[in-house]
Amino acid sequence: MVIAQVVRALQYDRCARTNQFKCIKCLGIPGEVYDALFDCKELNWFCCGCSEVISKCNTEKEDKVIGLLDKVLDRRCGLEDRLCKKVLCESI
Repeated sequence: MVIAQVVRALQYDRCARTNQFKCIKCLGIPGEVYDALFDCKELNWFCCGCSEVISKCNTEKEDKVIGLLDKVLDRRCGLEDRLCKKVLCESI
């Protein structure tokens, strides 16, 4: 199929393979949905390979953030313990 400007088709956003267009008829989506998807720049459509890579990256980043939050909470608990001990010592 030749993809011309009049053909309503979507292309994968990350790898942007020139041969990876899917027309709305093949996707089973109405023209109004296509127009909304095309106009919304915040939405991305990924092939299976890119989707796996992006999911893996997000998981790794989430794991790092969770690790940092754990460290922050540990420090906060340590500060609270030291503060409580200090208050108890001063009140005796």
